[in-house]
Amino acid sequence: MKKVYRQSRWQNIIYRMNQSVLLSMSVIIGVIIAATFNLQQQDSYQALHIYIVLFVLLTVWLAVFNTGKEKLIEHGVDISDYGISYINYGEKETMSWQNYHGFEISSAFLGLFRTVILKGRDQQRITFNYYAFSSLQRREIIVTLRMKTHE
Repeated sequence: MKKVYRQSRWQNIIYRMNQSVLLSMSVIIGVIIAATFNLQQQDSYQALHIYIVLFVLLTVWLAVFNTGKEKLIEHGVDISDYGISYINYGEKETMSWQNYHGFEISSAFLGLFRTVILKGRDQQRITFNYYAFSSLQRREIIVTLRMKTHE
């Protein structure tokens, strides 16, 4: 059995928006606190603009230049007979099925931000964003994890 789930371009945009909302919320809260105490409002607004510009530039770079045979796997899950791997911008983190002990889906901010946590018997943890993959891919990944949990 070998199956690689790769994040689609569209799903990557949704994932980035999800991550940006979380980051922006923290920056906006900081701006509100700074405005409340009248602390360097200009610096806070500049930080917000920098986050937005960096998000747009990285998204455009990935959409335009990350194509073809040398395309970098932005986010992926590789399931094989040996184990499961999470790929994050080409970096692969692997857990063998022998070490696999189960998984958990944690939530924050009323379920808007979810994380999948793969647990190993040796305290190894692999985490990835629940929304990094399409609903069909998530379903297939979760079904496989549940099946392996009960083996």
